[in-house]
Amino acid sequence: MQIGKYCFIVLLIIAVAAQCFAQDYPERSGYLNDYSWIFNREERQALEQELKEFHRLTDVQLVIVTVPSLRKEEVGAYTRGLAKEWGVAYKNDSRSILWVIAPGGLGIEVSSCLEPTLSDPIATKMMEKDVVPKFERGRMGEGIQIGARGIMSVFEKKN
Repeated sequence: MQIGKYCFIVLLIIAVAAQCFAQDYPERSGYLNDYSWIFNREERQALEQELKEFHRLTDVQLVIVTVPSLRKEEVGAYTRGLAKEWGVAYKNDSRSILWVIAPGGLGIEVSSCLEPTLSDPIATKMMEKDVVPKFERGRMGEGIQIGARGIMSVFEKKN
């Protein structure tokens, strides 16, 4: 009986510790989730509408999130965790893309069914060529808009 009691206490401690160290992701608010407040209201609404229309026309969902901090997590791990939490670009058949913009870098998760069209090398080249130079000049909003339109153009050409 004592062993069972100790096992229960150990499991309870492990469960509480796991909750303490679990990543606390933001709530999804739409296609554009601007938690770093990069865009003003009009810009946010315009890009949200553009992303919504892209989803309607192509059946591909592009979700963008800006976060002010990764809380000491690597951007790739954060992006994968957020994709799982939100169910975006996580399931093989979801036809979705999650793009994370954070102080620690850029992360992108692409549903496996979309990877033949938007592979890692294509996405990386697009970000390095078009997005990063804007970010380096402090033009974050413009960089995000250019990156989003670049991603969308890859799929619009296929349809």
